[in-house]
This record gives sequence, C-alpha cells and structure tokens, in this order.
Amino acid sequence: MPQFFFISGYLYKPDTNYKIFIEKKVIHLLVPYFTFLMLLDYKVIIGFFYNLLNNSMNPDKYLMYKEHFLTMIYGGAKLTGDFGAFWFVN
Repeated sequence: MPQFFFISGYLYKPDTNYKIFIEKKVIHLLVPYFTFLMLLDYKVIIGFFYNLLNNSMNPDKYLMYKEHFLTMIYGGAKLTGDFGAFWFVN
C-alpha cells in the first residue's frame, strides 16, 4: 500500500489550467449526479410540473417543492432513503 502512494505521487503531474480542470469535474461528477437524481426523483418532478401547469400551486406546495429540490441539490448528509447513495459527492 505505501508503494502505491509513493508511485502515484511520483507520477502525479499537476494540471495548471483550472478552466479545463473545472470542466472535467463538472462533466465527471455533476452531470451524473443530477442525471441520477432526476431519474430517482421523477415522481416529484412530474408532480411539480403538473401542479405548476394546472395553477394548483399554493404557497405551501411551493415551499415543500423548494425545500425538496434544495435538499437534492445540496446533497450530502441531508439525503436519505434511495438518495442516501449520493453521500460521496459532498
């Protein structure tokens, strides 16, 4: 195990172009994160748009959806149940 860390540190080449680094991280982490969240949370998303299009969105429903979506975006320890597998993104 120590040899693995030694070799990986020896072969590491820092990337000085931060724009490319951030683009890679967005593509490799955020795109799959939001894609899987939308796939797992499709019922809530459909319900949100149904209520929005039928003008049945009262302030309580709006607040509930807002809190739900902010929790999904924030992630981390707040995610429970089926979404608990996304703890690693935090």
